[in-house]
Amino acid sequence: MIYEGEDPRPVLRKVLEQVVSGYGETADDPLRGLGIAGFYLLVRSCGCDVVGQSALSTERGDIRDTMIVQGEDAKGRFKARVFNLVEKDG
Repeated sequence: MIYEGEDPRPVLRKVLEQVVSGYGETADDPLRGLGIAGFYLLVRSCGCDVVGQSALSTERGDIRDTMIVQGEDAKGRFKARVFNLVEKDG
C-alpha cells in the first residue's frame, strides 16, 4: 500500500521488474504483490487510464483483477489487458 507522502519508488521498481519480466500479460502470470495502489501507480506512471475492469474471487479468497487500460504512444492510441492478483494475505 502507498500512502500520501510515502516514497513510491520501491513499489514502482517492483511493478516495473514484473512488467519487464512479462508478468501481467496473461491470467496465468498476473502481476503479484502490488495490491491495488501499486497497480494504479503503474497505470498513472505509463500515462494510461483504466477503461474496463472485472474482478473474480479465487478459492483462496484472493482477487484476480483484469483491467483494460488505454493510452497513447508514438504509434497512436492503444488498449491493453493487464492481469493483477491481489492476494488476501498481502
